[in-house]
Amino acid sequence: MPYIETKLSIKLNETQKDDLQKKLSDAAAVALSKPKAYIMTEIEDGKSLYMAGKELENGAYIDISLLGTAEKSACENLTQKILHIECFQRRQLLNSQLK
Repeated sequence: MPYIETKLSIKLNETQKDDLQKKLSDAAAVALSKPKAYIMTEIEDGKSLYMAGKELENGAYIDISLLGTAEKSACENLTQKILHIECFQRRQLLNSQLK
């Protein structure tokens, strides 16, 4: 069972959280060949995230745990899919915060 823990420095509304969890679940389902019913996601927003001692204004931390194993290529594929989601989400969320 994949578990995707996501911490964001920005605040999301419920629609944005739901959209993000769906995209994370979809990425894991495809990359790991798992049914979405077995994928658990957690999204914590508004967190204080720091890197090199400096608070990140638009930071994200994602941790993926698996019960069982997965091929290295599947894990690499999932990483790429999630990086793509986060880059898209960040631009979208930054634009929505400016309005």
